[in-house]
Amino acid sequence: MKGKPNILFLMTDEHRFDHVGWGSPARVATPNLDRLTEGTVFTNAITPCPLCQPARTALLTGKYPHQIGTLSMSGDLSPQHPTYPKALQDAGYRTMAAGKMHWFQGWHWNVPRFHGHDLVALNETIRQAFGWDELWEACGKSLLNYNHCHYAKHLKDHGLFERLVNVKPTPTEQEETAGLGWPVYPSPLPEEHYVDRVIADQALDQLERAAQSEEPFFLFCSFCGPHFPFDPPARYLESEPYFEADDWPVGPRAVTPEQKRHVWRLRQSYRAMVRLVDDQVGRIFRRLEELKLMEDTVILFSADHGDLLYERGPVGKCYPYRPSAEIPLAIRDPRHLDSRRNATPVNLLDVTATILDLAGLDPQKALSKPWPQHNDRVPARSLLPIVRGEAARVREFTYGEHHEWELGWRMLRSDRYTYARYIPTLRPHDPPQFVEAVLGDRLARTDYEPIEELFDLEADPGEMTNLAGRPEAAEILQWHRNRLQVELDTTPAAQTGWLPIILEK
Repeated sequence: MKGKPNILFLMTDEHRFDHVGWGSPARVATPNLDRLTEGTVFTNAITPCPLCQPARTALLTGKYPHQIGTLSMSGDLSPQHPTYPKALQDAGYRTMAAGKMHWFQGWHWNVPRFHGHDLVALNETIRQAFGWDELWEACGKSLLNYNHCHYAKHLKDHGLFERLVNVKPTPTEQEETAGLGWPVYPSPLPEEHYVDRVIADQALDQLERAAQSEEPFFLFCSFCGPHFPFDPPARYLESEPYFEADDWPVGPRAVTPEQKRHVWRLRQSYRAMVRLVDDQVGRIFRRLEELKLMEDTVILFSADHGDLLYERGPVGKCYPYRPSAEIPLAIRDPRHLDSRRNATPVNLLDVTATILDLAGLDPQKALSKPWPQHNDRVPARSLLPIVRGEAARVREFTYGEHHEWELGWRMLRSDRYTYARYIPTLRPHDPPQFVEAVLGDRLARTDYEPIEELFDLEADPGEMTNLAGRPEAAEILQWHRNRLQVELDTTPAAQTGWLPIILEK
């Protein structure tokens, strides 16, 4: 490899840590993604927030959601924050992105259908603000009812948009009996127009153009699966084995046999979507090899967050538990094919710093600005010292947070433990059913006392035994409390400017 490497970042949406071939346990085969295990796999990685927009804006900036004002899916990321693609662009990289970005949520959830953001019309503005030479957006499987995006335009150009957004699958008797709210059905689209297939097509087109340039390239391919709805193409759904196994913890609600069968069917669909994404990754890898770029390209893979898949009660994310907050993460650097596995705590933010480090940039400088204040607090850390075998770790612990739908918490992940501190609810409310199913009457606490959880991941990987409050765990609990508070104290919200007057620097 001569000069700066090309960089390919593959990302999935709502992808559990155990639904890759190197997962523990590995719940689905991913032979193409498994090629990344030739490099370094990180088995203790978490998201800065297990919710789409907060995680993705944090990734773009290398900062926690509370630093950039995106703690929940409400509002838009300010272009005043430095971003990693802009830094790459300034360093001579051709920057390209295809797929789900989800940096903007400026409309209320009650807005009429199709009255969200027009991401096609805003494309040039977004590219200039955040540093993209090319940007093709698919707004997300569940957001097509709101935003207009390039994928929506693709469907309309082929006469398929109404077929997808107006699909109302008839629930099976099993689904009606289960009453769990998420049907399983095959996509109504021809397979070649399924969103993740089209995203791969666009990424391949961008790759072809990049191969004609002498510039090094950065390509971000961001898939929409395996995020719900559970709608893989029929071929994938039919070929994915269905199996029943009581190998997962459940929430406080009673689970009927009908509900279990529906959840097993839902998980079958989820695995099918993972397999489809893996096939698209295989297409991209084959083209890299045909273009003789594979050994000049560093490949990173991760996800914005996971999915409970009805462990503890609900489907979805937003919790500090492993299926929601833990993510798959692997890096294949052709210069360091050492098949490493690293179990130290790392964060999705560290992907941001690693990308910049690969380009020869100092992540702290690239993502900082000296004024207004607190724009120089960058918690992202490059993982290259681990990939190169120069260091065993880059962090002592890592941090995550969430604040949406009356569900607020902060967490710390160390080598062995997960510590979570919930923000007490200060007024009566009617929480969504899926929140109440997990936390129950703890949500109604009005005594201002924080609710804490401490899980020993070595002895209790399913996080079923809360050690907080036990005398024998008091010292460990305080260790995590102290470090969580330090992380909050040292990463204040970045100050921003607005006054529309151009001042000389």
